[in-house]
Amino acid sequence: SSFVFQSVSGVPAFLLLLVFIVIPPVFEELFLRGALFSAHEKMAGTGMCIAFSGLCFAMLHGSLSNFLGPLLAGCLYAYLTYAFDCVWLAVLAHLINNAFYLGVSWLSTTYSAFGIWKYIPGVSVVMLLFFGYLSFCCLESLLVHDKVPKFRRTENRGASLLSIVINPGFTVFLFAFIAKAILGLI
Repeated sequence: SSFVFQSVSGVPAFLLLLVFIVIPPVFEELFLRGALFSAHEKMAGTGMCIAFSGLCFAMLHGSLSNFLGPLLAGCLYAYLTYAFDCVWLAVLAHLINNAFYLGVSWLSTTYSAFGIWKYIPGVSVVMLLFFGYLSFCCLESLLVHDKVPKFRRTENRGASLLSIVINPGFTVFLFAFIAKAILGLI
């Protein structure tokens, strides 16, 4: 039988796909980019909110040894939301990333006896270059048509940064990351 119809521990695969690939991007992006980013952007400025959003995403997904990748992904998702004034592109990008990760994980464990793992980095690089090319084509189109949105700035950056850092959303992510880091070291 194919992967789509298999079950893991009695749980149908389509339910696992929904839980691991679809639901997290929708809720995370709606909260991080739809709520937190939008709530603070006018007060703190676009650049600071993109960095803040990326930092929250990295604290949610990253670890002490793997922080840069989630930070960059979070900043990219925030910029997508800002540039296109729509959170659904960030949801789609996040969903594609989760699907790719799950697919690679499944392939490498299912076909590990065939030595497939040695091909995964090359395929990943080709896909990264392909999606990078598509991204630069879209950016070029935005630049040619002068549709790249300008970042909003604020007058009082210190107070703006303080208002971002001292809020319940950031505090939850910070404590969760610290707990995850401490439990990971034990």
